[in-house]
Amino acid sequence: MSKRPRLPIIGPIVYISRRLKGLPKTWSAHRLPGILVGLAIMTGACGGTSPAPPKPPTSSPTSTATPSPTAMATPAPAVASCVVGTWRQVNNTGTDTQSFPGVTLQDSGGAGVTVTFTSAGIETDNYANSSNFIERGGGHIVTVQVRGTTIYDFKAAAGNWAESGGSGAITAVGTYDGTPTPPHTSLPAPETGTYTCTSTTLTLQALTPPEAAYTSVSTRVSG
Repeated sequence: MSKRPRLPIIGPIVYISRRLKGLPKTWSAHRLPGILVGLAIMTGACGGTSPAPPKPPTSSPTSTATPSPTAMATPAPAVASCVVGTWRQVNNTGTDTQSFPGVTLQDSGGAGVTVTFTSAGIETDNYANSSNFIERGGGHIVTVQVRGTTIYDFKAAAGNWAESGGSGAITAVGTYDGTPTPPHTSLPAPETGTYTCTSTTLTLQALTPPEAAYTSVSTRVSG
């Protein structure tokens, strides 16, 4: 999902939208092995010369119950079915209270970021066509262009999502009150949050870290 990376812009930390939504390892499946025990009952008959001794009574074989096959637990899917697919971010909104002490900046932007979630629990975020992220407030304005691709492990179920791991990187270049900033490349840290989804719309809220919380809204492309 389009995150809000922490971008060092001329000293202060600016929380600009990171990835489209909203990442982690697939949920582990539980295997329930079963053990079957077989018992062999050996019987025999004794024979001899005349006069033959009486035959001992033949005991009936002991009946052994065969255990019923153990039902295998069905692994829970890593990602809820309504989240699986490729999405294009429409907007990413939030607030930044870190860049200017005592000033709250309002964030928006990031339209065009695409994010793909697989049922196995892989999230891929592509910023190739992302619009700029913009923060405004207290007479200040920060504009950031983000490019790059990141990949995370991802879980989403029962309205909650979480990322883990991470590879790739994004590079941010922007202006801070009109002053150009040097490129900054980083891999945003994994996040957690909540989600709601329909067949056409995915809304993700990032809750950690709290100072960089944001809401991402995207529309389905495929899947």
